[in-house]
Amino acid sequence: MNAGLDLDVIEHIRWGHTLRGLAANTLRIRADVLNRLHAFTGVPLRHLEPGHVLRFERACIAGRAPETRRAYACHIRSFYRWAMSTGIVETDPSLMLTIPMIPRHLPRPINEADLARALAAARPKLRAIYTLAAYAGLRCVEIAGLDWTDIRRETATGAFLHVRKGKGCKERTVEIGQVVIDALQATGPKRRGPIFLGREGQRIDARSISSGGNRHLHSLGIDATMHQLRHRYGSVAYQLSRDLRMVQEQLGHASPKTTAGYARPSADAAARMVAAMDALPLPNPAPARTRAATERTAS
Repeated sequence: MNAGLDLDVIEHIRWGHTLRGLAANTLRIRADVLNRLHAFTGVPLRHLEPGHVLRFERACIAGRAPETRRAYACHIRSFYRWAMSTGIVETDPSLMLTIPMIPRHLPRPINEADLARALAAARPKLRAIYTLAAYAGLRCVEIAGLDWTDIRRETATGAFLHVRKGKGCKERTVEIGQVVIDALQATGPKRRGPIFLGREGQRIDARSISSGGNRHLHSLGIDATMHQLRHRYGSVAYQLSRDLRMVQEQLGHASPKTTAGYARPSADAAARMVAAMDALPLPNPAPARTRAATERTAS
């Protein structure tokens, strides 16, 4: 049913932008979830009861991936925490929503041969986007937010990117090498403003980067996504450095537990460890003790 716009949702999103400083992508997704809830129930969110929310959960959330179910529940709960704090509602109808546990997934870095094919087949703009993901570990939203002035050089050989529009609006610096610099320079003469522009000459958005990059990969028969290029960066960076804390900073993770999911151990290193363990001499069995000797020791 079409219930029109919920003014409380509009006010909540405005608060999230102006006072909380939430990322634009987070606010877009939250508004979409809340508008879906409003459209499903046909009731202003300030008047919802637990039964409304649970019916929405069964009809629209159940059956989705755990990450998606958790995101839906967290966005709705965040809205009602705000509504409680501002006095819009007196009770929270979202308390019965289920927050699912997220299973730990193994890292899924893109295959190196597939990455080479994708880079070779891409035009300069897309090649630079792939390179930023695979060789600098940037998310699609961070690639979209890059300006030319975000490329900083400290020495003749060292450079870094100032990532201003990271996840959760967190800023960080990311060390980059010549591979990334060359890919960016190949996109054309350095300009002011955004590095990557969309079809209308404005800054490209993260969804366009994600969908365009994925579409090109699939057109080559490569079963991978843009995010798996970031997985590749995390895995290779850890294999080369064995420094989980450094990789965490480069990837912009709040917790090293998240980074551990990207730090794929080397299969060759694991095989060498197993071979070395097999080569260890077997321990000599301890001589059996007689019953009489055991009794003497005990006494």
